[in-house]
Amino acid sequence: MEKLNKNQLTNLFNKGTNEINNGNPLKAIECYKKILFVRKNNEVVLNNLAYAYFIIGDYINSEKLILKAIHINENNPNFYYNLGNLYKRISRLDDAIKNYDIAISLEPNNHDYHYNKGYVLLKQKKYHLAWKLFEKRIFTKKYQNKLTDLIKNCLLSSIDFSKEKKIAIVAEQGLGDQILFSSMYKNVLDLNIRVKFINDIRLGDIFERSFSNSESISNNDYSRINDLVAEKYKFLFSGSLGQYFRKSINDFDGEPFLIPNKDKIYKYREILSKHKFQKFVGISWKSSNVESGEKSLHLNDLKPLLENKNIGFVNLQYGDNSELKTFNNNNNNVIIEIEEIDLFNQIDDVISLIYCLDAVVTTPTVNIDLAGSIGKKCIAISPFDCEIFTCSKLNEGRSEWYKNQKTFIVNDDLDSVIRKINKHYI
Repeated sequence: MEKLNKNQLTNLFNKGTNEINNGNPLKAIECYKKILFVRKNNEVVLNNLAYAYFIIGDYINSEKLILKAIHINENNPNFYYNLGNLYKRISRLDDAIKNYDIAISLEPNNHDYHYNKGYVLLKQKKYHLAWKLFEKRIFTKKYQNKLTDLIKNCLLSSIDFSKEKKIAIVAEQGLGDQILFSSMYKNVLDLNIRVKFINDIRLGDIFERSFSNSESISNNDYSRINDLVAEKYKFLFSGSLGQYFRKSINDFDGEPFLIPNKDKIYKYREILSKHKFQKFVGISWKSSNVESGEKSLHLNDLKPLLENKNIGFVNLQYGDNSELKTFNNNNNNVIIEIEEIDLFNQIDDVISLIYCLDAVVTTPTVNIDLAGSIGKKCIAISPFDCEIFTCSKLNEGRSEWYKNQKTFIVNDDLDSVIRKINKHYI
């Protein structure tokens, strides 16, 4: 390779950064490698290249490069933070904690370091240690938006329920977390205080039906939220309830807490009755959100499961279903598609449909929370590198949040996992 001057190296670095930001990690890798050919000990480039490998799931090379960057500069907290994130991704949770602690010791006021350590502690089920650190999430960049800006002067990270009589609970980001943490809403309502729930509009009817005498407000109804500010409401994110109501694993009962729509249940039972199967099992296999690791499978991976002739498998996978159409065309339409339902927007319908099923089999998607919230049996098939804290191999894969959830962690043994599910769980 010809020798590159300073301007060329700078341009390559900037191009690599832009490629990362534009979702092109492979092109970024090319840029960073060219720089390292000339400047092999550039710690910043090593760290960026490690991140690019992290994005594509090459965790071995990612780890090597971060460790090399740390060897060059032991005082950069971001390197330890990135190494902690890598270990979180591949479920080396103790190692993740160790590196977050080093990052925190070097930069004590960095909220991301504390929050991610708290998240790992949640996955380890160390709730008494986790919640205080988890609170730091509300100060991170991902929580800076119009809603947070509106309520920032009334937003609490801790609360005395005996003193505050008007509280608005703001749902977390992501539909799954909104449902998960709503499992604590009844604990708040039992305190006999005035409560408003701010959440995704798709959950409005479900929450108002399930949490009686409460108002559900869309999280983009800024006019109504401004009214609450004017009425002196105090605001609390729903995940913050954990520090009061889920201090240890003994505080969980895993019982269902959402109520499906009776009319919609009748509707979907009628639809399913046209298919003559002994059982019906909902199925979903991919997630569009890869921030917490690869959580998807291919339908062909699940083919040994779908060959059970006594079970009618019902599609719960929203989004682009070209893979489903191809699979059904090649396998005699083995998966039932219900045309009457919009699986992304009609969440009240989805919950009612799931209520009519015998079980749900899914990768880590919102369907875990939809099934768990109504007490439906749910089998979660999780790749080893999924960070979702409700999908854990601890406690034999059982979830304290949802008593009928069972998680199977897949390393290279998907076939044996599917055989076990077929034999014992559906």
